[in-house]
Amino acid sequence: MDDAALPSDSSYAAQHEGNSTTPSTANVKWGLVAAGIFAAGILGFVLLQLLASEPVQVARESRAPLVQVAPITIQNSALKVQGDGPVRPRAQVTVLAQVSGEIIETSEALVTGGRFKAGDTLLQIDPRSYRAALDQA
Repeated sequence: MDDAALPSDSSYAAQHEGNSTTPSTANVKWGLVAAGIFAAGILGFVLLQLLASEPVQVARESRAPLVQVAPITIQNSALKVQGDGPVRPRAQVTVLAQVSGEIIETSEALVTGGRFKAGDTLLQIDPRSYRAALDQA
């Protein structure tokens, strides 16, 4: 390399002597700008707080609930279900009489949705025809 291309120490220092403080001056300027913006924000906030009017207080009316409350009552009743599709019972029972004859009495439980237990009398058949058939035998 040619030594003539490189600046001498004295000429380089003379050229850049004024720029040695330039970065710190720029930092100070930006710091002052940031501090000014921050101070303006605080001043604006304080002025808004001082000049703000008090909000108007409005009396709120009491709202009643939009539902009606009824006391709970325990009762036995049939559950009414309405829907589409097939209905399948939990258990299906075939009821057969041991003798034939005319039905003279029906149990109150023998209705749609009625409940009864094994051994309950559901129908009573007229015993006269059964006795007559028994006497002929």
